[in-house]
Formats: sequence, structure tokens, C-alpha cells
Amino acid sequence: MKKILNIHLISSLGLGLISNNAKKVLWYLAKNAFLFTLIFILLSIIFAEILFFAYIILTNKEPVSASVPIKFQKDIYDDVFKKWQERNNIFENSSKENYPNPFK
Repeated sequence: MKKILNIHLISSLGLGLISNNAKKVLWYLAKNAFLFTLIFILLSIIFAEILFFAYIILTNKEPVSASVPIKFQKDIYDDVFKKWQERNNIFENSSKENYPNPFK
């Protein structure tokens, strides 16, 4: 079943006025397309500058230095170095093992 759209119903609801205004706006945009293209490019450049200013310029603050100097902890350094040496030894020794070729 096809439903027929009654034009009188649309105009009585006020939707015809909206569609007429939309048509006028679209025709105006089409007649001045070059001008609106330039305006939209200008707006995008302004928006990009605002983003650049907000995220780059405002966040470039000097880092706050710690008031307490960092103390080197030899025992923690030795533990980490020992673990690195163990991992390095495991890696170095893994290449010495012979594995049979499964494709023969």
C-alpha cells in the first residue's frame, strides 16, 4: 500500500513554511558558494589556531623542580641490574640449543 502525502496537511502543520525557508537558504548558499567556501576555510583556520594555542602554547610551562634532591639507592640498583643480567644470560644461552628441523 502506498501512502500519498497530502500537501494540504503539510501546509496546515506549518512544515511547508519550514521547507520553503530551507529552500531559500539552500538557494542562497548555492548562489554564493565561493564566498561561503572562503568563510568556512577562514573558520577552520581560526578553530585550528584556537586548538593550537590551547594545547601547545598554554601547556608549555616550565617544569617544577623537586625541592628534595633524588637520592641514589644502591641496593635497588643492584637488584635491577642483577635481574637484567639474568635475562641477558637466558637470552644469550637460548641460541646455543639445537632444535631438530620439523620439515625433514
